Amino acid sequence: MRADCQLGPKESLPAILYCRDGLQAVARHYRDVLEKLANINLDIRANSPKLEGAFRSTPSSICGSKTTRAFDEAQRSRLEKEIQHLKKLVADKDRQLGNESSSVERRLKVKSLRDKRAEYQAQFG
Repeated sequence: MRADCQLGPKESLPAILYCRDGLQAVARHYRDVLEKLANINLDIRANSPKLEGAFRSTPSSICGSKTTRAFDEAQRSRLEKEIQHLKKLVADKDRQLGNESSSVERRLKVKSLRDKRAEYQAQFG
């Protein structure tokens, strides 16, 4: 989850662990170890409410972290920059495709450029 949220290893992440099937005792027993290894502040609970934020689930537990507005804005900004970069790459491939010639080598290059362009476009929808 830390990687998904792009948090550095030194940033402490508040996390909530919702346990099912009596796993609360095990989670509480290993709480200190989990907090130290994952650099999280763990809150262990029995029942899960409507979930918001970033969550991972298994059949027996759900672990999540509520994100802050600042984090959400930073994530949005990062994604917008990534989309702009991909759009620039697509525009560059469009420019290169505009210079098509009849040689066999050039046609292979054009096919490669079209494939790469489609790959970039698929990444941002």
